[in-house]
Amino acid sequence: MNAFARIALASLVLAASASLAVADYPVLAPNPPLAPGQPSLGFSYTAIPGYGYRVDFVWYGSAAGQIGLEPGDIVRAINGHPLTYPGAHHHALQQAAYYGGWANLAIRDVRTGCTVYRWANLAQGAYYPYY
Repeated sequence: MNAFARIALASLVLAASASLAVADYPVLAPNPPLAPGQPSLGFSYTAIPGYGYRVDFVWYGSAAGQIGLEPGDIVRAINGHPLTYPGAHHHALQQAAYYGGWANLAIRDVRTGCTVYRWANLAQGAYYPYY
């Protein structure tokens, strides 16, 4: 087998393995765009349909950072509104901003696996480009 045939075979194997690897993972929804002036807690997430928002990143000094949210935590609900689809948080945060800026988060802690409840004040965190 010459060098050209080896390269062609290697590229076919890599292409096949890459397509299989992508197909093995569930499709998770990305963050929907944030409207100007939309209240924010200061973290980015990946929505897990039917379950909640998995925290990917927490902005330093944000309201989410102040309550101890960390990557891997799963936010299940805000003020009793379950986060079961991408964008479910918009109504809950707008309602919280209207009624004094306080949001009660139900969080599945990544370290313990237990559900904990934390109060966050939207006025303490600035508006961030992510949720």
